[in-house]
Parts: sequence; C-alpha cells; structure tokens
Amino acid sequence: MSNTENRNDVLSTKHITVYFTDVLKGARKLWWLCVVLAVLIGGFRYVSDYRSYVPMYRSSATFTVSSQSAQPTISGISSYSFYYDASATSQLTETFPYILQCNILQDAIVNDLDVSYMPASLSASSVPGANLFTLTSSGTDPQMAYDVLISAIENYPDAAKYVVGNIKFDMIETPVVATSPYNKANYTSNAMEGAVIGLAIGMCFILLYALMRRTVKTNDDIKRELNLTSLGTVPVVRFRKYVKPEDRRVLFTNEKISSEFLESFRVIRSVFVNQSADKKVFMVTSTAPGEGKTTTTVNFALSLVPLGKKVLLADADLHHPSIMDALNLNESGEDTVARASYEKDGTVFSIRRAEGLGLDIMVIEPDDSKNPFENIKGLKDVIDGIRDEYDYIFIDTPPCGLVSDAMNIAAAADAAIYVIHQDVVRISKIRAGIDNLMSTEAGIYGCVLNGAVTGTSGYGYGYRYGYGYGYGRRYGYGKRYGYGNRRHKEEINAEN
Repeated sequence: MSNTENRNDVLSTKHITVYFTDVLKGARKLWWLCVVLAVLIGGFRYVSDYRSYVPMYRSSATFTVSSQSAQPTISGISSYSFYYDASATSQLTETFPYILQCNILQDAIVNDLDVSYMPASLSASSVPGANLFTLTSSGTDPQMAYDVLISAIENYPDAAKYVVGNIKFDMIETPVVATSPYNKANYTSNAMEGAVIGLAIGMCFILLYALMRRTVKTNDDIKRELNLTSLGTVPVVRFRKYVKPEDRRVLFTNEKISSEFLESFRVIRSVFVNQSADKKVFMVTSTAPGEGKTTTTVNFALSLVPLGKKVLLADADLHHPSIMDALNLNESGEDTVARASYEKDGTVFSIRRAEGLGLDIMVIEPDDSKNPFENIKGLKDVIDGIRDEYDYIFIDTPPCGLVSDAMNIAAAADAAIYVIHQDVVRISKIRAGIDNLMSTEAGIYGCVLNGAVTGTSGYGYGYRYGYGYGYGRRYGYGKRYGYGNRRHKEEINAEN
C-alpha cells in the first residue's frame, strides 16, 4: 500500500472519530430534546388514543346453507326440497355487499328494529369449498349489535332470494351478546411507540447537529480551514478535589499545575522564540468571549521569564480588564511596584513591576468621559516609547469578533496571536474575526488551540479554566461595563 493510501486511511479514520465525537457531544448537549420529544409525542399518542377510543362489540353466527331445487315425481308433479350447496354459500358471501348497497337488507332490519338508521355494521364470510356461512354484526352497543344480527338472520334469506334463489340457514353456532369489546384499548403500547418515535426524531436532530458542527477541533483544522499556523495545543488542567483549599490558578508558575500543561507551554515557547526574532510586540486576541485569551497571554509571558527575557504584559481590554486578577495580584497595586506612568489625553498608562513573577504589567486607567477607542489611541505612542526596554510585549485585547477595539490596538503591535477554543466557535465566525484582524497592519503570527481535551469527549490535548469571559457575556459600553468605578470592579470579581 502506498504512503498516499495509508495517509488517506488515517484521515478517514480520524474523520470518523471526529464525527463520532461530535455525535457524543451532541447527545450530551441535546439529550433533553430527545426526552422532551419522547414525552410530548408519547403523551400525545396516549391522550389522542384515550380521547378517540370507542369500544366496539361483535356478535356472530355460523350457518350451513341449503338451496332449494325442484325434483320431478312419478305423477309428473315437481316437488321442492333443500340441499346443501357450497356454491350458493360462496355466492352469498360475494353478493352480500351488493345486497347491503341496495338497502334491501338494511331497510328490513331498520323496520324490524323500529330505528331510524342502521345501528351496526354487517359482514359475511364463508369457508372456501364448504357450505359454512358466517354473518357478523359490529357496533358500539353490544345489545344492539346482537339485535341487528338476529334481525339479519331472519331477513337475509328473503333479501338474498332475488340473487341466489330460495335458501335456508341451519344454525350451528348460536350468537350471544358480547360482554367485552373486541378492540382492546392499547394506550400504553401506543404511548411507548410514540416515545420511541420522539427519541428517533431527537437522534435525527443530534446527527444533524454533528453534521453541521463546523468548528476547529484539531491543529489540522487550523491549517486546512483557516490557512494559519498553529503554535501548539495546551493540555487540560484538572485539580484534584482536596479537602483543604489549594492554589487553583492556571498559571505556568503554579506548582500544582500538571506537567502536561507546563510542557505544552515550553513547546509553544520554543516555537515562538525561534520564529519571532524580528517581532517584539504581540497582541493576543480571539473571536469570542470565553476562549481563554487572557490566560493564554499571561502564561505566554510567564513561560518566557525563566529564559531571562524582559517581558511586559499590557492589559488593553478596557471592557473587562483581567490581567491582575489572572495573576492573582491586588488591583490596588499593593503587591506590585510602580515603575513609570504615562498620560495621553487624559488616559493614564501605568507600568508596575511584579517582583514575585519577574515581569512588568501595564494597567490602563481610562478617562470615563471617553469611549474605549479614544482611551486606547495613545497606546501605540506609549508602546513605541518603551519597546526597546523589553524583549517581548504582550497586549491582551478584547475579542476581535465582538468589538472593534482589537483592530484599533493592532496599530501598536507587530503581529497577533490568535486564540481558538476547541470546538466552541463556528469556523465562519472565526474567519470573520480573522478577516477583521487581517484588514489591519498587524498580521497573524500564529494560533493557539485552546480547551482541547482527550478521549471520547475531545480530539486532542487542551485546557479549561475559569478566567476570561463567560461565553455569551454582555460586552457593551453601559453601566455594566463602565470604567474605573467601584461597582464595575465588584461585578467583574463576582463573575470570575
């Protein structure tokens, strides 16, 4: 087998695995829809059957059929007698619908019972090759069904003689009044059948969901769907459930973080350092809230400190500043040392030293009377003035697929690092965010696949954490995300 065929087999197996995983994700996400549809359709079938159910009763009688024929005598005078006739029986069965349609028998029964309409239905059957004839009456009233049958037995020979001649019935099975309906109510089984149909419809929605999930799941998707380079993937962080409180910060410096997490950032750091010789200022952004942009930015910076690099972290997300919180630093600056401060049109850019972490942090104190764009305009001048003091500067920005601030900040950066949370945002939205960013002078340096997990629940290694944005969180300019006020900070801390 050629290498191409081997590769195609691997890709085919991988695609099947990815699709199967999507089906499982869809089942975990839409299981409630299956339950709702099963309950609704099953319940509807139960109620519908209950309301529409009409008990039907049946009475029947079986006869032998004799037809009359003329027999010549010695005196020359014909005598008439009855004899068993199988052909007459079959003819009776075949002509029975015709007799009913002509109202011959119905009129006789209605007059006999003194009613205004036919209160039961009649049917006839015969045994092929025999003279056995069965007449059946069915109706909602067992007594009336019986009465109709008795009247039919008495009137049928007279009604049929115009078609088959004179006949005589010899009863061999006497009719009785039915004591129970022949159409038993079957609410439970019909409801169960409806529930199965509901589950099947729900599964169809799950399969459709899996087919339409166009999201980034692997590093190959980044190259194939977005035509971008992946800097690496970060493994999931899961803290053990100790009785005593522990440090649950998802930071490169946290000793309780898994070795896989640390190794992933070492790999990304190696790739980054080897390829970023001509670039120094990087903005880190994503398409939507909740993709781990801030934590990725922080760990990028922390992973470079052990190499002796001078690093500056700039928190340029004025809607939701979270660098200090992600680093577990006091926002009042008690655990940092002020180094420099720059003012541009009322906006203050303060640089503070976090000695315990070995890096500097830029905090922007906006002018509340201005909008975010006006507050961020001076960032490029500040960055240009201090860029020679650092080996790397990382700027944490708002999601570029949500607000335009990231595009305005791009003027201060040499390149952008794009964070993509695995299997969360649709590829079409990611492309739109990338297109917005590509319209600026800052090109995309590479992507980080974030939030990827292993096994049947994912497609590779990744991590999850509580920092950053909740997916779908409001991201506006009103009171909820005002600038510099105490209530704003309290709300952010409460949400984190």
